[in-house]
Amino acid sequence: MPKDLGYYRSLNYPIELTHEDGLYVASHPDLPGCVSQGNSADEAVADLDDAREAWLAVRFEDKLFIAEPINEEYSGRLSLRMTASLHASLAMAAQREGVSLNSYIVTAVAERHGASVAIKRTEDQFATIRSAIEASLASLTSVAQINYGLQRAMLPRNRLTSLTGNRGGQRAQESIGNFGLGGAKIV
Repeated sequence: MPKDLGYYRSLNYPIELTHEDGLYVASHPDLPGCVSQGNSADEAVADLDDAREAWLAVRFEDKLFIAEPINEEYSGRLSLRMTASLHASLAMAAQREGVSLNSYIVTAVAERHGASVAIKRTEDQFATIRSAIEASLASLTSVAQINYGLQRAMLPRNRLTSLTGNRGGQRAQESIGNFGLGGAKIV
């Protein structure tokens, strides 16, 4: 039986919420590209509802695949295959640590997963810091350029001539005009 747009709208898609560059970003991991942002978490999530409606409507109209949310119950049991040499190496490492092979593997996976989450958070924090530093540097550069221009504009004509050649006074007059000092004259 074909599923209509109302069916997909009724599904409860999980939401992922992150904080990046001063904004909250909300997304549905099961719906690639369905993203919103806001100044607060509530705003981002509220906007995500609108984004999801539009995303689903376009996908349905264009007859494109729409994923359903993954609603599996996890038992905590996992069966995996590995090479005999990896199995032996893990078993020896577990024995040296005085723990079961199962506990050793669970700890190794948890540490790896925790490390990747921590790395992602650290990268996000560095990106935020980098953006703040770049914005500060851009602001400082603008202030320095304005101060330099004003200092050049305020130098006496003979000082400008010695620094810049015969056209120093003319350049200073142009600088004054560029900084909005109107009809000020250099004497």
